Amino acid sequence: MGGGYAMQPIHPNEIIATLPLNLTISHKLAREYLPFLAPLSCRAALATFLVHERLLGKLSFYHPYINILPKYIPTPLTYTEREMSWLRGTNLGYGIEIDPDDTEVKEALFPLIDSFNHKHRQKITWEVHERNELRLVAGNYLKAGYGFCIPNNPDDWVVIKVNISQDPQCDEKLDLLSSLELSELTHFIKRDYIPSKLLSQLRVLVMNSAELSHFKKLQDTQCNNINEPIGYRNELAMLETFSNLLKMKLEVLLGRDEEFVGISSARESEIAKNCKIYIDGQKEILTSALAIIYSKELIILKAALNDSKFSRIPKLPFVCNNINIDYNSNNNTSLTDINSIILAKNDILDLLLITIDKVMKIDKKFSKAINEIFSEELIDSEQDTILILYLIYEGQYIEKSEWKLFFEVAIKHNDFYIQEYEEKFQELTELYNELQPLVCNPDVKLFDKDVFNIDKLVWSVCIFEICSITFTNKNKKQCFGIVTL
Repeated sequence: MGGGYAMQPIHPNEIIATLPLNLTISHKLAREYLPFLAPLSCRAALATFLVHERLLGKLSFYHPYINILPKYIPTPLTYTEREMSWLRGTNLGYGIEIDPDDTEVKEALFPLIDSFNHKHRQKITWEVHERNELRLVAGNYLKAGYGFCIPNNPDDWVVIKVNISQDPQCDEKLDLLSSLELSELTHFIKRDYIPSKLLSQLRVLVMNSAELSHFKKLQDTQCNNINEPIGYRNELAMLETFSNLLKMKLEVLLGRDEEFVGISSARESEIAKNCKIYIDGQKEILTSALAIIYSKELIILKAALNDSKFSRIPKLPFVCNNINIDYNSNNNTSLTDINSIILAKNDILDLLLITIDKVMKIDKKFSKAINEIFSEELIDSEQDTILILYLIYEGQYIEKSEWKLFFEVAIKHNDFYIQEYEEKFQELTELYNELQPLVCNPDVKLFDKDVFNIDKLVWSVCIFEICSITFTNKNKKQCFGIVTL
């Protein structure tokens, strides 16, 4: 069977062909023609009707159509459990799962419609209109619908769904997304392409309480553009969150070659070949997306480092401060650059962030006290608590601090934490009562009792929550870091 193609441009909404509805082989037609099919499911009724018409041969009205259908189509609908497992972690791995509660799906055969092919990079989808028309309007259904894959297919994509259901501020963020016209949470990334709306949504997703409150106050001003970076902490948190998501999806697809060992039949061999092509395509898209994200992260870090060198420290909560980032200045990152980008990124993160590793190296007194208070295992699991203590500790020595400008800005920030943390005061009082005997122990010599008080703890917790991010360090461990601008 050949394909149809246009000899001249097709204009938007131009109808180039129609298929009469009475030519459609539907479950309704099958049951009307063969009443004994009534108890069967939609698919079973269609399949039985098709077999019946095929056995009629030339006597069937549908013989010309049935005669050109392929004799075998190895789509995922016919896969064994083992063959389905090969698609684990891909778009189709989720798409071929059958929902036992979904009883509304209706299927039909549309003769010759599939002969209308399309060029690469064209947006082709299926739409059913109220008048029972079916229109082709997006693609990417080769593996699911036809059982084969094209190597290096430019139309391959990976689906990304933004999920904020576990966020304590979920409702508030969904309302904000709605007001920003960013309610669609499903996105498709391709080779060298990440939708800008996805990045915008992730900026909202990673907002902390202070950023969310401050952004909403400025929502109608010019400095409130969610389509651009709104602050260094927010942008770094967004890029780190997205890169971790991509890495998780990629890790599921890596090291899968052993799953294809021991294939004997020609059928399994053909299916395995196409599954591997499909998996390789998914891996390439994810790796390409990671390269883009790492490149953006390096750009934002270099800009932050430059601002830091020139003492350009904005006021808290470091959001909507008109930072100027040109992501287009480095658009040609190749996949081979990823390792060098990661190394450069780690070096700048080490310069910009206040981290446990850094403070334990540069301040022997603080390090000694912490090692006496916490066991080695607790130091790793209590990073947030230790950094909160360090903010109070370093706040005593602002003039000598490596982060003097940051502390000068942070020490003045009391309006937000007084309002925001009133409801958490009881919880923080319990934390204070737990920490006070440990950190004020004369043998430890970390704080005097007049230095470590409940007000200082509330302030420090507030600054930590406003300015901290989680990131992957050079040892591939998840760590906390305080962004100082």
